[in-house]
Amino acid sequence: MTAVRALQVQLISADIALEELVGSWLKGYGKRSGDARRALAEVVSDLRAQLRAMIAFLENARDPCPHAG
Repeated sequence: MTAVRALQVQLISADIALEELVGSWLKGYGKRSGDARRALAEVVSDLRAQLRAMIAFLENARDPCPHAG
């Protein structure tokens, strides 16, 4: 596995972990206020957008490591 692919896998794993922070996944931690739910959803959405942009960049990179071999 190349370093680029390993990084993609880690970014995808982080995206999945962020997805689990919203919705009913956190019920065991008690009830959250509406403001807290909205704030969390906004932060998660922003982070997931950044992760997806990084994943897309890596997928579209022609030569991710120009100094290699």
